[in-house]
Amino acid sequence: MTGYIHSIESFGTVDGPGVRMVIFLQGCPMRCQYCHNPDTWKMAGGTPMTVEELLKQYESSRIFTGAEASRPPAESLLCSWIL
Repeated sequence: MTGYIHSIESFGTVDGPGVRMVIFLQGCPMRCQYCHNPDTWKMAGGTPMTVEELLKQYESSRIFTGAEASRPPAESLLCSWIL
């Protein structure tokens, strides 16, 4: 399955405690008033990537950071293709 990725941050330190790989998905219908990433709202665009490609990139980053995959619960329904 393929999803559209806005960007990937391999050394994220802003979105919570510790260091992590952050995957920003392209397309969000929620339009939160104080969204930090409104440039991800458009449903069109982004880089098509498969789950396998994301996992491969995650595995190469994990060796460096020791991170484990996680996601905010509210986003589960929006990105079910990757779960």
